[in-house]
Amino acid sequence: MFWRLGSFSHFMVIPWILAILGLGFLNQPVNGANQNSPTHTGTHTGTQTITHNLLPPDYQLQYCDVDGDGFMEFTIATLWEDLQISPTDPQFQESIIIGTDGGYILRMDSPGTSPSITEICKLPTGTQITDVAVDQDQNIFFCTYDYIARLNTSDCSYSIVLQDPTYFGINSLSFDLMGNLLFGVAGSNNSNVYRMVPPFNQAPTVWHDFTSGDPGGDFVMLNGNMYIAWRETTGFRLFEVTLDANLNYVSHTDIGPLPFNTYGLASEAGQLYGVSSNRLYQINVTNAITTDLANNNFVYGEWWGIAGLHEAGELMLSLHEAETDAQNGTNGLTGIWTNTISGGQTLYIRIENTLTGEVTLQTLDLIIDTPPVLQAPQPLSGCADTNGQSTFNLDDIIPSLDSSPNSGIGISYHISQADADTGSNPMVPFPYTISGNQETLFVRVTLNGSDCYATEVFELRSTDSDVLAEISGPDPTRTDSSCTTDGNGDTYFDLDASFNLFFPNLGSDWALSYYTDETSAQAETASLTSPYYTSDFTEIFVRAAHPNGCIDVSNFFLEPNCEDSPPTEFDYSIPTYFSPNGDTHNPYWNLQEISAGFPEQTQIEIFDRYGKLLYRFNPSESPGWDGTYQGKPMPASDYWFSLFIPDTETITGHFSLIR
Repeated sequence: MFWRLGSFSHFMVIPWILAILGLGFLNQPVNGANQNSPTHTGTHTGTQTITHNLLPPDYQLQYCDVDGDGFMEFTIATLWEDLQISPTDPQFQESIIIGTDGGYILRMDSPGTSPSITEICKLPTGTQITDVAVDQDQNIFFCTYDYIARLNTSDCSYSIVLQDPTYFGINSLSFDLMGNLLFGVAGSNNSNVYRMVPPFNQAPTVWHDFTSGDPGGDFVMLNGNMYIAWRETTGFRLFEVTLDANLNYVSHTDIGPLPFNTYGLASEAGQLYGVSSNRLYQINVTNAITTDLANNNFVYGEWWGIAGLHEAGELMLSLHEAETDAQNGTNGLTGIWTNTISGGQTLYIRIENTLTGEVTLQTLDLIIDTPPVLQAPQPLSGCADTNGQSTFNLDDIIPSLDSSPNSGIGISYHISQADADTGSNPMVPFPYTISGNQETLFVRVTLNGSDCYATEVFELRSTDSDVLAEISGPDPTRTDSSCTTDGNGDTYFDLDASFNLFFPNLGSDWALSYYTDETSAQAETASLTSPYYTSDFTEIFVRAAHPNGCIDVSNFFLEPNCEDSPPTEFDYSIPTYFSPNGDTHNPYWNLQEISAGFPEQTQIEIFDRYGKLLYRFNPSESPGWDGTYQGKPMPASDYWFSLFIPDTETITGHFSLIR
């Protein structure tokens, strides 16, 4: 449960009478800007007992400094609000006392977080406990319709405090901060609230007459005001009562309706609770809205009354940079404060019980984290299956986020930036499947135990593995007969040039290798080298491999027939390289040593290694190719040509562009 201390910033007044030993503060991460709050000051007089109970290191408040310098501006009121109480000694545990119509007095611990019930006493059969109250010494009082008594919890005996037929119908009982006992009587003519002063040996007096209605349950103190469950003809209402310095009635405000049969109220650890016969609920004192906390299983009967174990006392709290200031109650932090040590520091909490004069010091460790620094992650690439879907493990981006990953981080993945910022709707990292070629996701990296986080966007990219034509039998449309004869009369093929004749549109990120059988192509074993010499009709299998793991295999055929080319009556030579470097040496690639009789309609086409046509020219009419495409210089590499000599032959080959 959060201990919400409102806007107090110097000395905080809390209605709770505990000696404080064992008090601890739990982790509560906070994010967002702090707001200014009013300053309250105070002094302490009388004997003090100074104890020092250092908290374990894991009791701390953690914050996130988005600008990364380790310094933050705090509103002290916000620090108080961010503290959460977790007493270690059962004597000081947040507890509510419950009375039942079956004569049981019970203790419910941790009502706001994990309620658990312990039986304190069982009174004689037939006793119907209409309400309970706890004084500043944690003595338990209870009432039935016809008397008020003090309970001895050691043997469950009790002593009568008030038994007078005048007050028959007693149904509500509470202590104020001065130890006075307030009670009410049910009935349409009982709009009075009565008060008894210690040692309770005098007749009750009327504390206040509300003129209509009657008490539903209790008159409890919380943050300087009194709250009453009052029964009107329209139902149960929550009254907030303003008091003077002597805790006398001044005025009241009707906050709003309460659940039907709100028989009791309790103030505990800065919260207001209500009870009906079948459930316990927390009450918002600003609007009377309730939140259910626990249901009654009726093992002990109906719940008719409740009281906070510590509701009859006051605490003063202040926050200090120095331990000596905390011991002396001086230089309490107020208003706006900035930590003086980058990354956080230890503060000291002074907790004073104003009724006993006891003082306890506790430490509060502030840890100021900075968001993790991320690198833009590399895209994840996948290979689509036969259904067009690619499966990814999103955690594969982790190495690219940070060169030295921190084990103290949490990583989650989200479909939108908004979800990444809030940490909402995280996705399971594996398997994550997409349809289509691309999807954008967001990764959130959070420091463990902190709200510090950073986000990055990354892409999933899917590649279709079915990029080549299906494997076929011998097919003239997939047969290359444009071989080349070397000086020894042996015929060879440039396998990349042959491939480009049949698969001209494959992207440049695919790597090609060639084989004589499909099994070798699939296993990527015994690949062929180019140029490939053959004098027979040959089936070639090509393996196309993408960096993301996609593999496709197809085939084409080679039919060497260049030996059958008719004899030519002209001569020419084909250069193996050229160097268009802006000088006059080899600036063009063209046929050389062209003799008389060379056909005038001859054409040459130039391709890159992927089969893209770069240039076409007549070798007799043009100086040749200058190494550019659309006016831009092409890189140094190997290029391919097709030489078309009318009525004679078609020759393919390659040459080098050197820069």
